[in-house]
Amino acid sequence: MSSIPVPKNVHNPLHLTRGEREKARAEIIINTLPSGTFFAMNFLASVIAGYGLLQDSPAVVIGAMLVAMMLGPIVGLGLAVLERDRVQLGNALLSIALGTIWVVAIGYGIGMLHSKHILTSEIFGRTAPNVMDLMIALAGGLAGALAAVSSRLPVAVVGVGVATALVPPLVTCGILLSRGHWGMASGAFLLTLTNMVAIQFASSVILWLVGFRRHTETRERVNFFVVNLWSIVLLIGLGVLLTLNLTEASTRQRLDATVTETLAQELGTGNNRLISAKIQLPDKTLSENKDITVMAYVQGDKAPSLADVQRARAALPRLRNLSPFRLQVRFVPVEIITAEGDLPKP
Repeated sequence: MSSIPVPKNVHNPLHLTRGEREKARAEIIINTLPSGTFFAMNFLASVIAGYGLLQDSPAVVIGAMLVAMMLGPIVGLGLAVLERDRVQLGNALLSIALGTIWVVAIGYGIGMLHSKHILTSEIFGRTAPNVMDLMIALAGGLAGALAAVSSRLPVAVVGVGVATALVPPLVTCGILLSRGHWGMASGAFLLTLTNMVAIQFASSVILWLVGFRRHTETRERVNFFVVNLWSIVLLIGLGVLLTLNLTEASTRQRLDATVTETLAQELGTGNNRLISAKIQLPDKTLSENKDITVMAYVQGDKAPSLADVQRARAALPRLRNLSPFRLQVRFVPVEIITAEGDLPKP
């Protein structure tokens, strides 16, 4: 029984023959063009993502990621930057710009159509990107470029579609713009921009490593760091900004936990218990000298007295350069009625 010959370097995903490189280049160029298929698939992906976001369904949102076709132009941008191909660069930027406007507009339309629908956690989860999202985008971009240039990685496309999510945050941006939530919409767009820049840079890295290293006209070798200087600067800037976002989010989470634990001890006396505690921040920041209100919901058989509320407020943590928390307690009385119709004795 004869064995099937195994090509050399089959285990090296970065090894491409000259013929494979030319085939990969042709496919990347085709996927970069703003074709009818590009707009049709992104329309369907946007509709799926929009309703998945409104239904708070991660599974539906993942389905939208797999249908979308926003990855191709970004990989094409990476190739155009490396080869200094102005025509390809123009096509890639045009596709990215038109695709972005197209998806945001569809999200805006869905938001207007369902203007009374509540905003879900799937939507809120895409409004505050941090440096972890940048790391995910870089890894997804590396995988996406490998899948784009290697015929031996067709199954990787499914995973890449999820990792390099671009349509859901753009649809989120459109929905939020339709509600007038400009701050959160900008956060969703920042997540998209982070993904785009990271994917472009990661794509350039992979394409450089597999042999796309020469100017398309002069065939001279190009310096990777020179041609990618703008994306490196953007990545550093985004990294700093997103690290600050992560730090602030971590600080907020620790503060929430401390406030909840403190109020549970101070107000959860007797048969009373703390249902929830929520810090209402002005403009989502802890750095401005503004009043910050803590809203506490207490359930039980006896409303907390003014002295109880003042004592609980005094026990709350103090933040540097900020006024003490304002505490508002909302009491939900519990009345116990027996089957016999009389009230139990306390």
